[in-house]
Amino acid sequence: MRKFAFQELMYAIVVASSYGLLLGLLYNDQSDYWIFFVWILVITLHIAGIWLIEYLETNKREKKKKDSID
Repeated sequence: MRKFAFQELMYAIVVASSYGLLLGLLYNDQSDYWIFFVWILVITLHIAGIWLIEYLETNKREKKKKDSID
């Protein structure tokens, strides 16, 4: 059984929060544009988190490869 990847979890959170906040914007009678900026911030933070995890995993793989060569 393989481990559940954090990347998959973050992608799921990004998709769920995107659709949830977009639906909130569509069905909102008031013009609360701060919700849109919060949505952009959430998406940006999740993308940064995904990038950070991929960067750290790549560094681990390169370090293991370098250690195995030595």
